Amino acid sequence: MPISRMPRASCAAAGLERFGLLLPMSVGANIVKACGLALLAATDTLDLRGAALVFAAADTVELLASVFLFYRAVPLRLRWRGLAARYGALVRAALPLLGTVAFAAAMARFDWIFLGARSPALLAEYSFAYKVFELAQLPLLVIAPLLVPRFTRQLQGGGSPAFGNLYRYEMLLASGVALGLNLAWPLLGGMLSGGRYGAVNTGTIALLSAAIPLLYLNNLCWSLHFAAGRTGLIFRIFAGSFVLNALANLGLVPVFGKEGAAAAYMLAVALQTLAYHRCLPAAQRPAWGPLLLSSGAAAAGAALGAALGGPAGILSGGLLYLLLLGATRLVRPQDRALLAARRQP
Repeated sequence: MPISRMPRASCAAAGLERFGLLLPMSVGANIVKACGLALLAATDTLDLRGAALVFAAADTVELLASVFLFYRAVPLRLRWRGLAARYGALVRAALPLLGTVAFAAAMARFDWIFLGARSPALLAEYSFAYKVFELAQLPLLVIAPLLVPRFTRQLQGGGSPAFGNLYRYEMLLASGVALGLNLAWPLLGGMLSGGRYGAVNTGTIALLSAAIPLLYLNNLCWSLHFAAGRTGLIFRIFAGSFVLNALANLGLVPVFGKEGAAAAYMLAVALQTLAYHRCLPAAQRPAWGPLLLSSGAAAAGAALGAALGGPAGILSGGLLYLLLLGATRLVRPQDRALLAARRQP
């Protein structure tokens, strides 16, 4: 989880839904990274040791800025009496999450290690596609911190978490990002890599992007489980998905190469989706319709775009996607009014 790498003050600000503090907390660190790396590059001294020192300095700046801004803006103070006992209880409660983070990190890099052991060239191709795939998840990183506080507040109030139209909008966003990535890849991939990793990664990007809607649904279900305190369940699901990912890599990579690694990742994400969804109370389970319909519309648009190619393929694929969303009523006439009402103070 991206939030697990944030300083504790940033986590507290997110938990209190003081999201306006998060930007100034991180600005200083990003400035230090940008200026430090640029200085090393300009002086021709950029190496692993120098980059590590820059990142350590940036983390220190972020920590100090986070603590200062949090205590300045939030009327909460640390109680020192009984701190050791409370911190010990917190660590024990967080052990399942520690295991979850470990399995998540291992699953995200097991395919890299296995591919690198077989062929450095395959690893270079796959890692480029995977980094672009990670960048395509940026909208999810914005949405994710908003869900847990919202669902926790609803559960503590004795109610049941309500998605409203959030889930449908998330599926529209996720499938749109996946479609855009596939339509733009023939031009974007080659342009970003100087013609080296574009065409060779078309299949890899198609498989990885197919997991994007599943990741959005996983985050929604994960947030519901976390808000309800089911950290042990989350740990077991991540452990199972890691085992499946490792076994699938061992079986698929020797035969299909980097496409096999992408397929193994997608299978592991799909297992998480099924497990998270099945373990939710029946009243809280999101319907499958928005996921399947939006993903099907994106797949149809991507297929048409690939068949036509070029700008005509991009325009035709995008238009078909929008038409299918309207035909399946995933996009409705009242959506514009609903979104406009939410933007009003």
